[in-house]
Amino acid sequence: MRLGIDFGTTHTVVAMGNRGNFPTVSFQDADLDFHEFFPSVVAFEGGKVLYGFAAEQAARRGAHRERSFKRWLGGINASPTQPMPGMEGLTLLDLVTGFLTALREALLKRSTVSKLLSRGEPLQAAVAVPANAHSAQRFITLEAFRRAGFEVTVMMNEPSAAGIEFAHHHLSAITQKRDLVLVYDLGGGTFDVSLVMMEGGHHDILSSSGISRLGGDDFDEILQEMALRELAITRGNLSTQSRARLLAHCCEVKEAIKPNTRRLFVDVGSCLDAGEIDQAKIGPAGVVTVAADEYEEACTRIVGRTLSEVDRVIAGREAELAGVYVVGGASSLPVVGRTLRQRFARRVHRSAQPSSSTAIGLAVAADPSSGVGVSERLNRCFGVFREADSGGNVSFDVILDPALEVPTQFSTRHTIQRRYQPAHNIGHFRFIECSSLTPDRIPSGDITHFAQVVFPFDPALQQTGIDLRKATITRMEVTDHWAEERYEIDAAGIITLSMQDLQTGYQQTHRFG
Repeated sequence: MRLGIDFGTTHTVVAMGNRGNFPTVSFQDADLDFHEFFPSVVAFEGGKVLYGFAAEQAARRGAHRERSFKRWLGGINASPTQPMPGMEGLTLLDLVTGFLTALREALLKRSTVSKLLSRGEPLQAAVAVPANAHSAQRFITLEAFRRAGFEVTVMMNEPSAAGIEFAHHHLSAITQKRDLVLVYDLGGGTFDVSLVMMEGGHHDILSSSGISRLGGDDFDEILQEMALRELAITRGNLSTQSRARLLAHCCEVKEAIKPNTRRLFVDVGSCLDAGEIDQAKIGPAGVVTVAADEYEEACTRIVGRTLSEVDRVIAGREAELAGVYVVGGASSLPVVGRTLRQRFARRVHRSAQPSSSTAIGLAVAADPSSGVGVSERLNRCFGVFREADSGGNVSFDVILDPALEVPTQFSTRHTIQRRYQPAHNIGHFRFIECSSLTPDRIPSGDITHFAQVVFPFDPALQQTGIDLRKATITRMEVTDHWAEERYEIDAAGIITLSMQDLQTGYQQTHRFG
């Protein structure tokens, strides 16, 4: 079965292809109720790790729950072996694999497609990552899906998938003069935006950007802070469990806001334990009233940050926009739609299924009969600091530009080769990835350090057992000595480097991610 799986910060949504239709899959919780999502939640109870609905049940029993754990993947220092706090021996890759394994079990046993699946049947999946995801996040996501038993056939950026869903339902909005769609994706934990050119069944992602830690979670925290401030309580005076309960309650209050809402009622007292209620002296009710316009004003700053990314992606092509497609669960907050309509007027279209649009777009992309083709961009810069001016200086060499078109199917690769004559007996290469470049081509924004590669160009140093980091660097006297670097990027955005001394055949291979 071919599925589109949107691994989200708060909810994971699955869609399937069924004879040209792409319905979302519903999952059954412990109370036998069905939901069009699988909760992206993990809890730790009695030395066990629980996921999804089981984790939510454990949290109600008082277990420690981690909300929005997907945000850990976007951290600058995220790696597959990153240890998880409070769980000895559990790595970030283990955690994500465990969650996706629980998702697969729920699909097989407790979903609306359970009867259509057999345990031996391969689950082919199109999956997505945030537009600004670095290589480590892409690698962990891909590897976790594979370890959990999914066969990943397509991997693309989340707003790109939402753009496919827009074209599937709003193809009449595309004209010859206006063939660009801006996809505005504000989810629970991340914000992404893409400019998509749509021509027939082909989608060319011209540019993408995003903010890795901005979304509905931030709106929840603003409401929590406003409510606690009214009662003169600080978060530090509350237990971890009370803060988690209050944050979940604030999320429910936020999601119930309508355009005509004037007051928000936050029942702080119901979220605290008895000792905290007595200490705070909030009385038996503990219900706080927050003015909706004050809350909206506090949220405007976050929405303004998203518009800065929108301006960068549009880059002066606003007149060519056929529409602005708004998706993501957090986009339902009225201030988001109001701000976008002030900016783009009637061209703003909010998805009828804002929380499911990415999964549906992925299911369309996974269906070979849909006729959809997608061209993606790297959306981040990959390069290396290397010696310049005969060792007297250090320069940054851009190897993969953010505008580079990359494959979305795993059967293809994009390759770049470079040949040069080394000036020194040992090469020191410091590889990094960054979200943007300054006008002088210097790394800026989010910068991720991958590895320091040391390569011996002197044949005498290419023997095993030599500590190259302690060897003295000298100039090479040989003038006809050539080296080659070969960079290969796959559909997951993972880069493999092969370095070879063309005279001796000595070679090193490094996989970044």
